[in-house]
Amino acid sequence: YALHGGDIVMARRGEVGRVALVTKAEQGWLCGTGSFVLRFSKEICRDYLVVVFRCGSIREYLAGEAVGTTMVNLNHGILKKMPFGAPPLAEQHRIVAKVDELMALCDQLEQQQTHSIAAHQTLVETLLDNGQRARNVEQTRITLADGLASYRKAVLRAFNDIEVLLHGQSPDIAMGVDAKKK
Repeated sequence: YALHGGDIVMARRGEVGRVALVTKAEQGWLCGTGSFVLRFSKEICRDYLVVVFRCGSIREYLAGEAVGTTMVNLNHGILKKMPFGAPPLAEQHRIVAKVDELMALCDQLEQQQTHSIAAHQTLVETLLDNGQRARNVEQTRITLADGLASYRKAVLRAFNDIEVLLHGQSPDIAMGVDAKKK
């Protein structure tokens, strides 16, 4: 089938209910037997039909009515029996406008959520980085304190060694002897 702008192409095998609106850019393309080409009168808004076919209830109906065991298939009889009511054309346009408005809002919310997730990820990474820095600072403080204690011990040993050289005995020993005398 040669496609015309305003046609709706619907998958008839596999994931039933998938639809696409043919635009002027696709006019003249050919459609094979794996899809239906749906043409409607001017009293039906094509965008409204796309909204209808994407509804969960319609997709459930089509999936429930599809035939076949290996791969489900739709046929013309199933489409002709599909429960479908079309409001007046003006109402169809209002419904499409409202759906478009709600979809735009969903897109904005999704974008905000994406930005929020990115900001949250940056915050977590910064906090973890700062936490690691804090742990590094604490480890450095402990290392410096241990080094200072070792330095003090070394200075005291050196002082003891100097006292022994100068006086012949360690101040620690001398203090111990003096303490015993008292």
